[in-house]
Amino acid sequence: MEKLQVGITGNIITIKCHAKGNPLPVAVWLKNGRKMNNTRRVKILSVKTNILHNTTLTIEKIEYRDSANYTCEFINAFGVANSSGTLLVHGEFFHIQHGEIFHTYKFKYPFDHTEFGCDQ
Repeated sequence: MEKLQVGITGNIITIKCHAKGNPLPVAVWLKNGRKMNNTRRVKILSVKTNILHNTTLTIEKIEYRDSANYTCEFINAFGVANSSGTLLVHGEFFHIQHGEIFHTYKFKYPFDHTEFGCDQ
């Protein structure tokens, strides 16, 4: 998983992860070490084949409180594999002070959707 990703408030963030294993591992998403569940804004999707488990965490309309360390954890009878990354959520505007003068800038991102992922 990419170690650091920046998102803008109101946008969508998608984190993808996949692992191979026999027996096929179970996926768990953690936010700052606490298990996550589906909510109105948070969607966890898992797709399994014979040897591959793909899982996606999507957070809609991200907010400052979504800034956190996210971990995708795969568990089977032989152990645990995980990958983590940090999401920093910023507002659409940021300010820089030069002496007595404040400058306001607007982030310019061509997309309103950010993705990052991992391989296990």
